[in-house]
Amino acid sequence: MSQLTIRYIPILLFDVLTWSGSSTCYVWDCQHAGRFIRVALADAQEIDSQLRAAAKQNPAHAVLHPAVYAKRQIHFAACGAHELLPRNPGLPDDLFTACLTTPLRIALLYHNLQTFPLTTGDAGKYVQKSHGYMAALLDLMSPELQARLWSELEAILHTIAWQTLDGPTYQMLFGSSGDVVSNLAGGFLLSQRVMGSYRATPESIPTIPSSTSHALWTTWDLILDNLFEQLPKYLDTEGDVTAWEKGLKLVSFMDDQLASILESDRPLFAADAPRIGRGLHSGYMNGIVGGDGIGGSGIRGAKGLSRLPIICKAALTPEFRLRACTALDACLRGLDVVSLTHAIQGGALDVGAQLLALEDDTLAPMMISIWSSLVRHNICVASLAASGRTAERLTSVPSVRFFLDSLERLMNDDERHSKQPITQTAAVLATIANYVAGRQAPRFVKRTLTLSQKMLDSDQSLVNQWGALLVAEVLASINHSEEDVRIETAALQQQLLRMVDSPSVEDRATAIYALSRWIEPIAKPDILAVKVNLELAAKVIGHARTDGAGLVRKEIERLLQRVLIAGGRWTKLVLWLYIVDRTLIQEPTARPLLDNAVKQIKSHIEIGDERKACLIQIYEIIRTCDTFRTDPNVKVRNLARDNLKWLLESLRPYADEAVYDGIVKMAFPTPTRKDDSAIAVEDLAQKVKYIGDRLVDDWYGTKTLQSRKTESNELFAQSKLALQAYLAVSHTAYLT
Repeated sequence: MSQLTIRYIPILLFDVLTWSGSSTCYVWDCQHAGRFIRVALADAQEIDSQLRAAAKQNPAHAVLHPAVYAKRQIHFAACGAHELLPRNPGLPDDLFTACLTTPLRIALLYHNLQTFPLTTGDAGKYVQKSHGYMAALLDLMSPELQARLWSELEAILHTIAWQTLDGPTYQMLFGSSGDVVSNLAGGFLLSQRVMGSYRATPESIPTIPSSTSHALWTTWDLILDNLFEQLPKYLDTEGDVTAWEKGLKLVSFMDDQLASILESDRPLFAADAPRIGRGLHSGYMNGIVGGDGIGGSGIRGAKGLSRLPIICKAALTPEFRLRACTALDACLRGLDVVSLTHAIQGGALDVGAQLLALEDDTLAPMMISIWSSLVRHNICVASLAASGRTAERLTSVPSVRFFLDSLERLMNDDERHSKQPITQTAAVLATIANYVAGRQAPRFVKRTLTLSQKMLDSDQSLVNQWGALLVAEVLASINHSEEDVRIETAALQQQLLRMVDSPSVEDRATAIYALSRWIEPIAKPDILAVKVNLELAAKVIGHARTDGAGLVRKEIERLLQRVLIAGGRWTKLVLWLYIVDRTLIQEPTARPLLDNAVKQIKSHIEIGDERKACLIQIYEIIRTCDTFRTDPNVKVRNLARDNLKWLLESLRPYADEAVYDGIVKMAFPTPTRKDDSAIAVEDLAQKVKYIGDRLVDDWYGTKTLQSRKTESNELFAQSKLALQAYLAVSHTAYLT
């Protein structure tokens, strides 16, 4: 008879880590488990060091095997390096593993062992349940009750973790690594409390600080005390085994907190006010959860982030969803970009995506507002519209279709009174258009421009502005043919030109920003191809001299720059003529020489009256840009100087390098240097004539106007960042 022999073959932890890969989660449930933590830290760093060394020899190795072991590994150990695992007759032998995998079971078993319930009048009357009773309890609890109870306890665990960990670590453990790791990490927090009661200290990578003294454990005990108070004396294992659940009233942590958030703060925006509790023990729970450690009674700005896990968990619970979405919306709206990043780490993006996927019409207004806050962060835009880059039709992407349909419904509502959802939806659609830049989407273009036209007809200034911004982002981002926009173009331009005369600075700036998107910044061979652009520029150039708003003048300068680029070689010719005029101011006696040079150019280049009119308009644009060089607004001034510097570089190939800088300083003297206007260039007129001669010689040559990146979404980006805060302030003013 053969005897089975079991042999254990030791294996180095270094080899295990290398074999399993960098993104692996380990659970060490054994005596002295903390030893694995120390060795894993050292081995992960050594693996990364070897990978970096290999990448230096072969860069392709870094792509296949990046040095991220120390950053990505997750380890949960049951006790310290010099500690033993506890044994208790009322708890399972694999207590640590049970905490991680069946936390509700351990929570009930552990609570039964406590003899100091908070809700019992006389602690001495509390009698622990037997082992058999507790073993049967979970089996006799309905799945609905288990899910309801655990959702409350899990909200507490996530809130404790959120307030214990930094944002990136919380996101790693409770978000980006998936549900399995999130559940294990929540169970680890419970293990800290349970194992700590028996002198064992669980350890982890990344390090999770001890949370055993957190105030929310008292709330945890309160919920379980309330449950144990209502448990029957005996459990019936026959017939309707869940009959005892009828009439059961659980303390709801999420319900109480939502009541505190939504009802006590003079709808979210007023100054902190005393809270009025609601529900069983709500006053007591408010005292625990509503203090400074959890963010006080308000959810404005960063303070609201402290209760974010509560809101996120409640938003995924049907009975609390509507109220939780209202709270999430208000929380996100008051955040700056840095705090929004923190909110994303706390799960706001994940919850927003799950709620949007529900396609629940009752949540539509809040989904619009929540996402108009989220899309201020690039990672959220990617999550929302990533499939829009490759989808056959952009309008077939569910998220895109949702916002398009929402804006269409809002604009077709004859009884609409609120500008808020309209502008928020337009902000999301404009962001999507910006994100999918470069693709074709004729249906999306037609629908958005049609809706923008209705927005521009609105009697509300903010709606007008976002109509213009939506036009700008769609035209600038999505490839479209003239046929796509032919019907809308004339009407839209007329509406935008009317906005240019608005008394509102923001109206004028957004209108000019949108109008500039009709000017394609690509050099045209014939000046007549730019005629339409020149006519458009002529309608706004008058504001350059009269508009007192730097924001408006800056957008005018950007529009004019696009026209100059489109002018191509004709722009270079007019720039030379502009320099000729400046030369005559300094050397009036050179007029015959330079007049003759101009006549020679006319004889070589067919101009005619129509082209001459276009050249005069370009001349006026260059003069306006020259005027902007001394603008009182530093941003306008710097932009104009940068644009002219780039434009002047196009003449450098035709000039004598030795005198080029002198000619430029003579024609465009630096305002801060008085001696520039008196710069002497020997034979100045001859040098300028030389530039003109070479320019004509190369008229059909290869020295075209230099390419230049002209797209600037600065106005849109700033408007998007400010929109939610503006609406929040407006709402506050309305309420007060």
